[in-house]
Amino acid sequence: MAFARMAAGLGYSKFTFAPYTNQSFWASLKSNLGSLVDRAYLQGYAGGAGNNPATWSRALSMTVDPGLWSEHGSGAAYTTAIRNGVS
Repeated sequence: MAFARMAAGLGYSKFTFAPYTNQSFWASLKSNLGSLVDRAYLQGYAGGAGNNPATWSRALSMTVDPGLWSEHGSGAAYTTAIRNGVS
């Protein structure tokens, strides 16, 4: 949080999250940084296959997208499940 605030003071106006675990940590960080955070890409592949974007979206109070690899990876059924927020 201190780094993001320092960078914002230097003119960097937006930050992106890429959470994997520890939802309460990321929710607290988002709460403290507010509108400085403009995107969240959730790992929904490999070890993050159990992550549910809808659950994270509620926790962070913002839209959460599955990581780009997930959206464009192989396996149509897996990709559809991620888009639908199913783990």
